[in-house]
Amino acid sequence: MAESEKKITVGVCVMEKKVLSAPMGQIFDRLHAFGEFEVIHFGDKVILEEPIESWPICDCLIAFYSSGYPLEKAEAYAALRKPFLVNELEPQHLLHDRRKVYERLEMFGIPVPRYALVIRESPHEQLDYFVEEEDFVEVHGVRFWKPFVEKPIDEQGLENNDELDSYSDNFKNSKGLNGADPGENPLSKGGVRM
Repeated sequence: MAESEKKITVGVCVMEKKVLSAPMGQIFDRLHAFGEFEVIHFGDKVILEEPIESWPICDCLIAFYSSGYPLEKAEAYAALRKPFLVNELEPQHLLHDRRKVYERLEMFGIPVPRYALVIRESPHEQLDYFVEEEDFVEVHGVRFWKPFVEKPIDEQGLENNDELDSYSDNFKNSKGLNGADPGENPLSKGGVRM
């Protein structure tokens, strides 16, 4: 193949569950349509088990954080091989902590759902700023009507917390989130994130 006909290699350093998603499929379809790109999927086995020195060499790198993704390893690969980064890697660390995500969104004026933060050292720990009743919880004096969605602060919290309460069973009997009509989708009005 002549130098002028050489295709640009695009390394896709993404967990397989993301590679198989519809949005990624659309990206690949567009890349293939140009005819100038060769797409190389690294695959979970390579990403998780192989040393970065044996990863495929590419001209451009697409790398997305997801649960279980070794972001530091992808950063080390990028530093070693110096491909053009389609998306930056370092800012993806932000995605590890929900508090940092909300802080960044608020910094840029992007609306976030109404939320409260409850930090417990152990499950069911009694906290003086947290009150739970049948139809609501109060955090620092701010009331959130059930149902709401409870989420961990980070991925580690998700792994260590077997119980994430949604309170959806009480939805028909409650006032709804933020005084919403119980027929409305509670998440469309915002919720509490813990």
